[in-house]
Amino acid sequence: NNTAKTWSYTPSLPRTSGTSYSISARVADAAGNLGSASTSFSFSIDTSAPAVTAAITAVNDNVGLIQGNLAVSDDTTPTITGTISAALVSGESLRISNGATFLGLATVDNDTLTWAYTPTTALPNTSGTSYTISARVADAAGNLGNVSATRAFTLDTSAPSTTAAITAVNDNVGLIQGILADDAFTDDTTPTFTGTISAALASGESLRIFNGTTLLGSASVNNTAKTWSFTPSTPLSNGFYGVSARVSDVAGNLGAASPVQRFSIDSTANLLIGTATANTLTATNAKDIITGLGGVDTFKFTALTSSTLAIFDRITDFSIGTDILDGPDTITSAEINKLGLAASLDDSSISTLLTSSTFLANKAATFSYADPSGASRSFIALNDGFAGYSTGNDAIIEITGYTGLLANLFVS
Repeated sequence: NNTAKTWSYTPSLPRTSGTSYSISARVADAAGNLGSASTSFSFSIDTSAPAVTAAITAVNDNVGLIQGNLAVSDDTTPTITGTISAALVSGESLRISNGATFLGLATVDNDTLTWAYTPTTALPNTSGTSYTISARVADAAGNLGNVSATRAFTLDTSAPSTTAAITAVNDNVGLIQGILADDAFTDDTTPTFTGTISAALASGESLRIFNGTTLLGSASVNNTAKTWSFTPSTPLSNGFYGVSARVSDVAGNLGAASPVQRFSIDSTANLLIGTATANTLTATNAKDIITGLGGVDTFKFTALTSSTLAIFDRITDFSIGTDILDGPDTITSAEINKLGLAASLDDSSISTLLTSSTFLANKAATFSYADPSGASRSFIALNDGFAGYSTGNDAIIEITGYTGLLANLFVS
């Protein structure tokens, strides 16, 4: 092409594997005179396929609830692993394909004769997309070795549509048993959770029970009745819980979470329980859980040191304006400082909140704390006579399940 000053030539060369060529070009005139030869270009013909073979050992899901070597996955960048029959030689590579579509090159360890491949971009996915993965060695000329046995898997990132609800958390041990109210305390470390589902579970679906984001276990489901129950196989630790239920499918996709049921477990607490009539309940031990039940109840705290932060007591059913909080000093609602949120239930955070200007001598203050389960918890602090917080002398009392306005709380 004189205009572009380019040229091309396709020879008919023997295709014997291993044949080498050194090609040059030169201009000839009408008389056959030859100009200077170009710089030569050398290449070899190679039509021999690599002898090394590959095998796929796993398609590993690395995300979500269900992980590992799976046939159905919600991981759009799964790690595919395998072996090779011998070390690759210079110029050889291991190619990973989905059917006839090339996906990428695997990372090969010639010492261990193993390989791994993780897609650098997410695999295309619509619900139920199927993949048929194969591996084969390629040499520098592009010859392909024998294809491995295929490994099939399905990508599924669609969440189940069935929803769940928690209808009860049942305390089955101790003096007080039965259904727990929201934010209640229990001494049962293996409470039974029961609930319902909006529709029967499909094949491969299960109902998972979570505390926050921590999986507690899987519930037993009655598809006919659309009900479920769950009792932990391992006792739960003391602490605060925010439990929800949600459906998962075989790929580990999670449906919508149920409303959270909050409660606390304290198997070491001392229980002080009143009757249906008026009671005076005196907190004298560490970690008292005090329940007045019916009537006008008096919750008496004579020694502030029996309810310090490390061993604080809890009143579970205080009726503000009806029940009586009896402390060493009389404190009107106006004299109780209404403070904000404590960052944590530790001495440092409480000291930051209860300063000498906000926590006066022989007075009180209320504050709240958002525990990891998401529950907002309410506390009253009673001062021992020196302004500011004293970890070993001032009382911290949690008030749960109260009725009325916290702003109207007073100490008699």
